[in-house]
Amino acid sequence: MGGKRWTAEEEQYVKDNFDKMSRKEIAEQLDRTHRSINHKCESLGLEPEPICVGDKFNRLTIGKLYIINRHGQNHTFADCDCKCGKKVKQIRLSAIKSNRNKSCGCYKGEMAAKRMAKMNSGGHKMSDTRLYRIWAAMKTRCSNSKQPSYKDYGGRGIKVCDEWWNSFVCFMEWATENGYTEELTLDRIDVDGGYSPKNCKWSTRHEQAMNRRNTIYETLTAFGETKTLREWSEDKRCVVGSTTLAYRNGAGWEPERAITQASERRGDARGRYSLQLSRYLEKNHPEILDEFLAQ
Repeated sequence: MGGKRWTAEEEQYVKDNFDKMSRKEIAEQLDRTHRSINHKCESLGLEPEPICVGDKFNRLTIGKLYIINRHGQNHTFADCDCKCGKKVKQIRLSAIKSNRNKSCGCYKGEMAAKRMAKMNSGGHKMSDTRLYRIWAAMKTRCSNSKQPSYKDYGGRGIKVCDEWWNSFVCFMEWATENGYTEELTLDRIDVDGGYSPKNCKWSTRHEQAMNRRNTIYETLTAFGETKTLREWSEDKRCVVGSTTLAYRNGAGWEPERAITQASERRGDARGRYSLQLSRYLEKNHPEILDEFLAQ
């Protein structure tokens, strides 16, 4: 037989697993072809004992065996009785032998129930609540590098304290004691600090927007004054929120225009007219634009 020479260890692996694993699985483990595994089993005289009605595999008991031709190839199928009492029809015998099918589906259901019970350890039974989703999302954005928001959290070294990471119940108790309601969001007091009882609070969406890094540290100079975006958003001359102001500043708007130009709102004809007029003046009569914006 051509190909690389078989070692004694490889032959022993085939002997130990030929009746437990599929030929394909053995081939993948040994970096061999499916055909080479078949040849080696034949040369070693390894032929599995024929499966009969009544044989048990995991939770399934063989009730009937038959062959079905599919796409020009014969495949052996079985009808089985599951340990839970259900009957299952037309399961490929190869799937039963390789443990890909262990039951009628009850095994997967039980495993899922156990995982959910572990997730709900502590008896809170709140995995479907908004608070639980907030806790799970907090952990995800600090640990899962595949999440788009990871770069702003885990990628910057933001972590969740051990107390909250290991127990949703502890997080839930803190939330309840610190005024959590369905309208509030989880906010960090120090945007460079991690998630912990001492550095977190419940805020409205507006308050959280005001606590973003760009509104705290990014500055803007207008009217001869230099302030952070947060401070400008609280100035009486500013007619937009901090989020809009941060966007305009990043887009390269003139500082005074970014602060004083009202946002265009759908359905607001007067607002659209003012915006269009200010754009016209900016392009054609810049000398009177400041007077218009001051009105």
